[in-house]
Amino acid sequence: MIIKQLIVLTVLKRFKGERTIYGAYHLLHGKKSAQTIQDGHYYTLLPYFGLFPKMKREEMDAIAAACMENGYLKPCDKDCYLVTEKGDTVIRDTLAETPMIRHLNGFKYGRTGILFWQRFTLFIQSLTQLLSQSGSFIPIIQDRAIQKWVKARMPNQKNKRIDVLRQLHIELKHLLERFPDRYALFIVLQLTTEKKVGYTSAQAAHTCGFNVEDAWIIHQAMLHEMLEEMEKNEKKFPVLQVFIERDSKSAGWTKSADQTARLIQQGHTLDQIATKRNLKRSTIEDHVIEIALQQPDFSIKPYVTEEIKHKIYAFMKEKGSSVKLRDIKEALGDEVSYFMIRLVLARKEE
Repeated sequence: MIIKQLIVLTVLKRFKGERTIYGAYHLLHGKKSAQTIQDGHYYTLLPYFGLFPKMKREEMDAIAAACMENGYLKPCDKDCYLVTEKGDTVIRDTLAETPMIRHLNGFKYGRTGILFWQRFTLFIQSLTQLLSQSGSFIPIIQDRAIQKWVKARMPNQKNKRIDVLRQLHIELKHLLERFPDRYALFIVLQLTTEKKVGYTSAQAAHTCGFNVEDAWIIHQAMLHEMLEEMEKNEKKFPVLQVFIERDSKSAGWTKSADQTARLIQQGHTLDQIATKRNLKRSTIEDHVIEIALQQPDFSIKPYVTEEIKHKIYAFMKEKGSSVKLRDIKEALGDEVSYFMIRLVLARKEE
């Protein structure tokens, strides 16, 4: 089984038939809606958020059909599926064979990892070319913004360039020592220098004995693990830190939610924000859910009383973790809105 199929199965297993396969598609595709982000949080699926930005709905349908044919899935409602016992076994076995995917953290590092890799690889190519004085070259990254970023941070003096290259070698070596040899080789083979053109991820995967179809996910898992290590030990990676995008929105925070967050910080009420931004209140409420999910120190007290919060928690404890929003609303009545319920669920770990 390829890793993409494993991840789809894992998402559907955690959905427990409570969300459609297209809910899984939106999560894996990286749809930046409050509902998708909240589903990822509630079902503990944010590590898989946005892993397949180029996936088409037809591909998701094909994966589901193949899993049905192999006996890994069974339908339970329209476009909803449950993972069978056979599917559970396949998930366990495939995870044991590819433990690297446990390092995935798509929601936190998805865009950050891609941007880091583009900056880093172009910087290595440019730096080694400049030191070799071999003349002009074709940059491996054609994105003008990335090229401009690299150019702005390239040392002007030769001795400083040498120092930076040496330090990058030390830091990258330290990071790659965390991985088995063939995984470290998988990363190194993709680097372009003045002496060699880097492999594509598919070529590197083939050389290292990985399934070519798994190359993208293996690469992302390694980048996410590397970023986490750099975040934990910033002082050990002073040069590599420069390549990391520190913008909070890079982790999935929508621009619209960011604007709402700024207005909340300025003391505006949700109704005032809706009027000021000419948006529906429900849209502003979606933004608040996003903020609560991504900002641990964001207080929900202005929107939900402690009494209501405890009632929601008590009902969930009584009925189990698979309880639906509608069940909570019907049980608690008019004093509780769907917004309050979603907001409390966004902080279910508290």
